[in-house]
Amino acid sequence: MAVQIQVRRGTASQWSSTNPNLAAGEIGFETDTNKFKIGTGVAWSSTAYAVQQVTTLAGLTDVQITSVQGNDLLRYIAGGTNKWVNVPQTDVVDGGNF
Repeated sequence: MAVQIQVRRGTASQWSSTNPNLAAGEIGFETDTNKFKIGTGVAWSSTAYAVQQVTTLAGLTDVQITSVQGNDLLRYIAGGTNKWVNVPQTDVVDGGNF
């Protein structure tokens, strides 16, 4: 017999208006935003989302870029520097290692 796990769910508005406490480890899912939180025993409004969605380069907190142009790329340099750098599209060679 299969086991079914059901996650507590509601719209962002419903979660905000009721502001329930999620038990430690309990998952609360926003059906209209596809975001979720994992409970720690405190109110919904005091709990951070489990995954923060970044939609722009400016939203990445460890990136320091002074100017970004449309179609620029972001490259992670590992080993030694471990940092993100902006790569202007004009610097990208087709098939090359940028």
